[in-house]
Amino acid sequence: MPRLKNFGISILILTLVALPSITSSQNQEPSPEFSPITTSRPLEPQRPRTPATKFVKKQKAIPNRYIVVLDDNIVPDNLPLEVRRERVAAIANNHAQPHGGAVDFIYETALKGYAVELPNEAAARAISNSQRVRWVEEDGAVELAQAPPSPQPSPPWGLDSLDTGIPVPSPDPTTGRNNGFYNYGADGTGVLVYVLDTGINTAHQEFMTPFFSRAIQAANCYQFVNCVSGQTTPFSNVQACGTGMPNGINNDCFGHGTFVAGVLGGNNFGVAKNVTIRSVKVVSNSSPPGVESAVIAGMNWVTGQHQANPSLPAVANMSLGVNVDGFAVENAVTNSMNAGVTYVAAAGNENQNAEVWSPQNVREVLVVGAVDWTGSRWSLSNWGPGVDLFAPGVSIVSALTGNNLCLWNGTNSSTCILSGTSFAAPHVTGAIAMYLQGKPGQTSCGGNPIRGVAPASGNVSTCPDRVTRYIIANARRGVLNSNINGTLPSPNRFISTASISGPANPIDNSPFFVWTQYTDFLNREPDQAGLNFWINEITSCGSDAQCVEVKRINVSAAFFLSIEFQETGYLAYRFYNAALNRPNGLPRFLELMTDSQTLGSGVVVGAPGWEAQLEANKVAYANQFVNRSEFTALYPTSLTPTQFVDALYAHAVITPSATERQAAINEFNNPSGARGRVLRRVAENQDLKNRETNRAFVLMEYFGYLRRNPDDPPDNNLNGYNFWLNKLNQFNGNFVDAEMVKAFITSAEYRRRFGP
Repeated sequence: MPRLKNFGISILILTLVALPSITSSQNQEPSPEFSPITTSRPLEPQRPRTPATKFVKKQKAIPNRYIVVLDDNIVPDNLPLEVRRERVAAIANNHAQPHGGAVDFIYETALKGYAVELPNEAAARAISNSQRVRWVEEDGAVELAQAPPSPQPSPPWGLDSLDTGIPVPSPDPTTGRNNGFYNYGADGTGVLVYVLDTGINTAHQEFMTPFFSRAIQAANCYQFVNCVSGQTTPFSNVQACGTGMPNGINNDCFGHGTFVAGVLGGNNFGVAKNVTIRSVKVVSNSSPPGVESAVIAGMNWVTGQHQANPSLPAVANMSLGVNVDGFAVENAVTNSMNAGVTYVAAAGNENQNAEVWSPQNVREVLVVGAVDWTGSRWSLSNWGPGVDLFAPGVSIVSALTGNNLCLWNGTNSSTCILSGTSFAAPHVTGAIAMYLQGKPGQTSCGGNPIRGVAPASGNVSTCPDRVTRYIIANARRGVLNSNINGTLPSPNRFISTASISGPANPIDNSPFFVWTQYTDFLNREPDQAGLNFWINEITSCGSDAQCVEVKRINVSAAFFLSIEFQETGYLAYRFYNAALNRPNGLPRFLELMTDSQTLGSGVVVGAPGWEAQLEANKVAYANQFVNRSEFTALYPTSLTPTQFVDALYAHAVITPSATERQAAINEFNNPSGARGRVLRRVAENQDLKNRETNRAFVLMEYFGYLRRNPDDPPDNNLNGYNFWLNKLNQFNGNFVDAEMVKAFITSAEYRRRFGP
C-alpha cells in the first residue's frame, strides 16, 4: 500500500540565482566536451505511471476504502467546475450504490475519479471491471515521518546560506541566529503558496501583518470530502487535539504544517516574507495520520483553485510522501502541474533512494534533500538521481503550534528547532515564490512543454518545467561535501536566491540559457564541468551588453560544432540525406531528434568510456536504419554487394576512390551487419560532411531553437530555410557574419518558448 509520509524532518530546497554577470566577446570555437557524467534525471517529459492491472492492492491498505480512477475524458475539461463535479459524483454514486458503498471525495481536476468505502474487496473489484474505470486501488495510510527534534538550538542559518552559499557560520545556540545576513530582492508578493500538510495556526505571529494574517485555512480535505464544508470524511473525528482544537484559527494539532509554512513564508524565519499562504490540510496526527485519498483531494482542490484564478502564480509544498504504488497520486500531481501549479516535495528521511516515494518519483516534481551549514548531507536525508538539489534542513527554527513536535506553551509566538527534509523543501518553495513574483500565472502548461514549439501567445515563464529548470540551473554547483551521494550519485547542487527575481523571460538568464543549449542540441542535461565552463564564457563579460550578445551566439553555435553533436545529430542527418529520398534531402524534426537521442544515449564526450559507448550506439543505429522499410524499398536485400555499394554512393552523389569502393564491397566478406557498415562508410565520408555542413546547420536552427520543421507554420514553405542557407553560403559558413544564430535566439518565436 502506498504509505503517505509527512517528511517532518527532511526535504530538499530549491533555489534561484541572480542573473550572472557577463564578459568578453570573441568569435571562438570552444567545444562542450567535459567529464563527469551528469547524475540528473532523463530529459524527456515523463508520463505518470499507470498500474498493469485494473485492481491494485497495497502493503498497508485502509480496510474497505478504495480510490477509483476514471477515464480522463469521462467529463470534458471545458465544462464549468461545478458541472464536472456533479457528473463525476453521479458516476461515482452509480458505481457505489449497487454495492452498498459510500462515496466521499470527488476528483474532477487533478484526476477524474472518487474515493469510496465499500463492504468488501469483491465490490471494489467489481467496480474496477466497469467500462469507464481505468483502475481501482486500495486507499493507503498516511504516516508522519519526522526525526527527533534537535537537542541544540539553531538560528535560521538557512536564510543566511540562500544568498551567500555554503558553508556559513554555525548557529549560535543561545541567540538562535548566526552572524550572517539574509539579503533578498523579492518577497513573494502576489504569489499563492499551497501547503499540503497538517493544517496551520493562522494567528501565529510569523504570519501576521498589522491588519490580517497572510495564512488562510483554505481547505481541509482531512475533514470534508469537498475540502471545504458539508459532508465529513470517515476519519474527521479521530484527531488527537488539545482542548478547543481544531478551530477556525488553528487546525494544526500536530504543528508540522505551521512549521513548514513558517520556513517558506514566515515574517522572521521565512524565505519569501509576503506570500499568501493557503493551508490545505490533508494529514493529521491520528493513526493513521492521513490517507492517500485525502492527499489526492488536496491536489484536486488546488488544481481547481488555480483553474478558477489562472492569473495568480502558484506553487505547492508537499513535505510528505507515499510509497511508490501510489499511481493515483502520481497522476494527480502530474495533471496538476500540467494545469500550471509547480510542486516541491521533500526527499524523505530514510537515508535511501528518494524515488521509492511518490510524488518524489515524478520527474517534473522538484525534490529536495537536506544539508547542514557545512554542506554535509543530513544523515537521514534521502538521496539519489531523483533528488534535484539540496537545501538547509538541519537545526531549522520556525513557528511552533500543537503538542507533538516540541513542547508548545499555547502562545502564538512559540518556536521550535527541528531537522529534516520536510524543512529543506519549504526553503525551495519560498525561493520559487520569489521567482514567481510579478509574473502572471498560466494554465496551458501541459500543452506547451519547454522542449516543444512556442505557444501562439501567452507567458509560459511560470509553467512548472520553466520554473524548476530556472531554479536548478541557478543553484550553486559543487559546493556540497561528497557525502551527499548516499549509495547512488546525487546532483551536487545547493539552492541560491541571489537576485532571485531574475529576468522577465528566463532565457535571458545565463545559466538557464546554457542549460537549454544542452537539452535542445545534445538531448541531455548538462554535466557539471561543461555547464560551469559555458556559463563562465558568458558571465566573464561582466556588464558589457555587446560582449554578452556575442558570447551567447558563440556559446550556442559551439553546441552544433561540438564533437558530441557532430557524432550524433549531424551523423543522423547524413544517414537520411545520403540514403533516403526526402524532399530537399532534409529529415523531419521528430525523426531526427529521436535518432539523435538514440546515437547519444549514455554519451558525454570526455567522460570515461564515452568513445566505446558512442561506437556501440553507431553500430546498433546503422543496423536498425538499414532494416527500415523506407530503406529496404530503395535498396532491396536482393541487391548484390556491388550493386548495393554503388547504389548508395550514387544516391549520396559521392564518387569514391577505387580503394574506398572496394573496401565497402569487402564489408560483405562478413555478411552480418555488412549493410549497416557500408551505410556508415557513406554517411561518414568527408566529402559528404563538407558538402552538407551549411545545410545541416540551418536545419538545426529550426530544429534546435524553434523545435519544428522549417516548412511548418508560420512559414508553411522553405523560403525562410533557403534564405538563411543562401546567406550562410554567402559568408562561407561564418554564422556570426551571417547573423543567423543571433536572428534565431533573439526571435519572438524562440523567446515565446520560455516567457514573454
